[in-house]
Amino acid sequence: MGFYPKLANTLLQSQVSVYLFAACSTYVDLASVGLLANTTGGQIHYYNPFKSSTHGNALLSDVHHVISRPRVFESLMRVRLSQGLTVQEYLGRHSPNTQDDFDLPGLHSEQSFAIELTHDGKLAPVSGMPSSTPCAYAQTALLFTTLKGERRVRIHTLALPISDRVPDVFAHSDLDAMVMFLHKKTLKLVLESNFGKVREYLMKVCVDLLAAYRSSCVPASTSSGQLILPETLKLLPLFVLSMTKHPMLRSGADVRADLRISSLFTAATASLECAGAYVYPRCFRVDNLEREDLGKVHPSGQVILPEPVPLASEKFDPSGAYLFDDGVSMLLHLGRSVPSEVVSALCVAVPNSNRLEIAAEDSSSLSLNGRFHTVIGHIRKQRRRLHMYVEVVRAGDPRENALVFAKYVEDRTTQTKSYMEFLIQLHRVIMQKLNA
Repeated sequence: MGFYPKLANTLLQSQVSVYLFAACSTYVDLASVGLLANTTGGQIHYYNPFKSSTHGNALLSDVHHVISRPRVFESLMRVRLSQGLTVQEYLGRHSPNTQDDFDLPGLHSEQSFAIELTHDGKLAPVSGMPSSTPCAYAQTALLFTTLKGERRVRIHTLALPISDRVPDVFAHSDLDAMVMFLHKKTLKLVLESNFGKVREYLMKVCVDLLAAYRSSCVPASTSSGQLILPETLKLLPLFVLSMTKHPMLRSGADVRADLRISSLFTAATASLECAGAYVYPRCFRVDNLEREDLGKVHPSGQVILPEPVPLASEKFDPSGAYLFDDGVSMLLHLGRSVPSEVVSALCVAVPNSNRLEIAAEDSSSLSLNGRFHTVIGHIRKQRRRLHMYVEVVRAGDPRENALVFAKYVEDRTTQTKSYMEFLIQLHRVIMQKLNA
């Protein structure tokens, strides 16, 4: 056993969680060092290339957020299930003790984990419960120590309706939860195998689900030339394609090793709200906020956001300015033909550099600058990152390919299919599976 695995086990036995803040400009071997955070229930925050003038506030805010958010220590969780269900696997930052319980040295208010269950027998009715509402039950008991040193137990019990109809299962599927599960499963598989097998696994999950839906929920008279997607999971193929095109799984030497590892760890620890956005960012056009009367606070208190822009190059106007939000950071891309008055309203030049940064907020909340700051302030509040960094990239910047064009996941590249090509391939594989 190497140095870092030994250290990780020592920390785990001492109930210590590691949070790694990598503010660097060179290779730091996150694959090895990051094992400490992955094993002990911590997180990795990666800032590369780090510059105090641009990343300093984000680093300070992230450190403050990690320290100040609600948390407990020395946690032990046990899962109990109805007869006919068993735990197959725990996914998340933890160390399993037995099949029934696992350790969580530190547990914070935004942490998530997944439990994969196996249906290995008939779900028997539970005594004392009404037979008109057959349910399977899952109960988790969490034993933990508070900041005040008090030992407590928190119990959650779920009653899950049982159905023998496949359409009911698909009708109540949760896409966000599924994407979060796939992120955690991806990290585990990468640590055990290779990237090619992980991409194959994601494709297999997508094919198996959609083939089951077509065979059980679609009338036989439906044309075999038409791809049928369940309403609740109609975006599953898009998220699967986005995961394979993301730096965490994308093939090619253009992805630095540290960036790949930090991306995998970040995806695996993303909250339910951010799991999808991390691989398929939200994108808003922001140069026309004044013309469209957007980016202001509605009387109800909600911020009026622009309509999201699909991540395909044909949807982007070279005279526009677009804001990307992946739940971790934001990026403002200025097209080649953006009017100078828009650039000056949104950005200022970085001293001794040819780059731009976000301009300070002016006094008018209804100016373009004010509306733009209202939008990014709203996003920061949603993501619970008060100093969520905004990178500015204009057309022609050497970083444009890696930071902007790589986000156009619906486009075709030299190594990957477009979204439409992927759907065609997916349909072909599904039909081959059903006709086999």
